[in-house]
Amino acid sequence: SFDLAADEVRLGGSPALLRVRDSGDTLVLRAAQLSFDLAAERISGSGGVYLAASDLVLTARAGAFDSATEKAEFVGEVEFAQGKPGPGGMSRIYADSMELDLSEGGEVESVNLPAGLEGTIRTGGPGASWIKASAGSILLSREKLSRLQLDGDADVTYRNTDRGSVSRFQGRSMSLNFDERGTLVQVTAEGGATVVSRLPEGSRDEPSAGDTATPGQTSAAAALQADDRVGRAGATMNTVRGERLEILLHGGEVVEVRVIDSIEGTFAPPGNERVGGPDDEARE
Repeated sequence: SFDLAADEVRLGGSPALLRVRDSGDTLVLRAAQLSFDLAAERISGSGGVYLAASDLVLTARAGAFDSATEKAEFVGEVEFAQGKPGPGGMSRIYADSMELDLSEGGEVESVNLPAGLEGTIRTGGPGASWIKASAGSILLSREKLSRLQLDGDADVTYRNTDRGSVSRFQGRSMSLNFDERGTLVQVTAEGGATVVSRLPEGSRDEPSAGDTATPGQTSAAAALQADDRVGRAGATMNTVRGERLEILLHGGEVVEVRVIDSIEGTFAPPGNERVGGPDDEARE
């Protein structure tokens, strides 16, 4: 229908809006009903909304796109999905609402998640991350994941699916950084930050979460070196705490933790023996 007085067009029957982008592909916006406010240059969708751009798909109960500002907002059971079914898997993030910023050429550049969020990040390599936070944002480069910011009770569990090692990162806020291939390479956790890494049996010679905690974290590093000399098989738990932690990953493994403030490291080898801890040198 067309409301001449209100300068508004309403389309039912699951219409789709197609936009050819500068990249040459097409951005698709579909909904059970689309409403066009011609004066405000705003398009609203209801009854279930679907947006697709390359391998990025977003679904929600309702949404709107402001063509003047190149911004879109979605509410109600929002799902952000990226990737392709198969061995690499797909990244999926769920939230009550999401806000998208697009470039003038129609490329999705960032996603703001103002309310609670949770989901799984899979980018084709051996790593998979389960995430949860009170709020956050997604920064994209050429519509590929570049940085994921988590704010408020940030909690990430990272697993190397090839080796079986598991690490958990926690803090009041957290930034996950990905390289151009989409591989997680660095995590920065702040505000009562904690890293707990579990190395599976037979991985004792691999770098661990407390290997190179610097500066001044000699107790945690010495504990790891001492355990390497023991060389007993079995799962190993490493814990490092600090006000700000920088975690480096390579090949899907945590290889280094840098503690910027307030070091506290513990190491528990198999058999419940304990080397190092808050009462030793590990606390600054």
